[in-house]
Amino acid sequence: IYFELRKLLQRRLVLVALLLFLLINLFLLISAVNEQYTYDPVSGQQAYNLAAIQLDKEISARYGNILTDAAVQQMLSDFQPTAEMLTRIGGIHVAYIRQNSMQTAVQYHFANADGSWNGQTVAQQFGTEPLAIGYVTGWLSFSRCFIKILLMLAALLLILLAPIFSGEYNGMDQLLLTTRYGRCKCSLAKITAAFLLTLTLTAAVLAYNLLLAYLVLGSNGLDCSILFSGISFSEQSIPYNITCRTMLRYQILLTFTAVFMLTGMVLLLSALSKTPFVTLITAAGLLVLPILLPVQETSSLYRFIALLPLYQIQFLSLMSLQQWSN
Repeated sequence: IYFELRKLLQRRLVLVALLLFLLINLFLLISAVNEQYTYDPVSGQQAYNLAAIQLDKEISARYGNILTDAAVQQMLSDFQPTAEMLTRIGGIHVAYIRQNSMQTAVQYHFANADGSWNGQTVAQQFGTEPLAIGYVTGWLSFSRCFIKILLMLAALLLILLAPIFSGEYNGMDQLLLTTRYGRCKCSLAKITAAFLLTLTLTAAVLAYNLLLAYLVLGSNGLDCSILFSGISFSEQSIPYNITCRTMLRYQILLTFTAVFMLTGMVLLLSALSKTPFVTLITAAGLLVLPILLPVQETSSLYRFIALLPLYQIQFLSLMSLQQWSN
């Protein structure tokens, strides 16, 4: 197994791909922080980058931990756009003009285009179950950024695993595979090494990114509902009142199941293919195939397509399905 792991990791292409992955990973996280902007209409403060995250946390803390009708009215009053702003945006719904997390969330769910109350109550919008609110933008943004990182990880795993069988149909390895223990012990060592490597690498990527996110965001918003968020977050398509912490747990779980399935798929293709290039191209094609299929989300076939690795990595599509009876 150690011998197989060394063979997988010592290739120059793999080392270059690993370095490139780490650099892009860090770049995506830094870009996500640099894109942050917050404006507080009450105090007139505005901030960017890390300071914007801190200001957004302070604004979110003003309105309590549970969403109530009184809190909604207070937010709508605090974030009521001026006549000059309404003229400037020219009929665009105020929820699209982001100032801070609470403003976009309350105006998306409870405001008309001009910022006035749309008549909806909390119970009408979200049901009677208490809705925990707070600064969820940070963790939702991280989750969205993490999907891009995981897609890159999937591509890296394809490069890592493609030659595990198909690259060894020449030379001494070909002879070893024909010996008494070649088809069982050698093959089992390759399979074990592949799963050990991919699952360990995935765990390391998860731990690295979660640690960096926690250092920047802290625990704020982890125990708040994903439903009370701005219009830009597709997490609202998940039909369950769950917290950011629970959502991240599902995302982590589905990351491991996606990697497990992807590893098995590449191992099978590598065993059937004569060259690593054929394995790589075929596996990449199968990975992206689900988004190319003309299957509507309302189709009964869609819920099975949503179980493939790509949709597990893009976990929102899978979690947006209604719970199955079995």
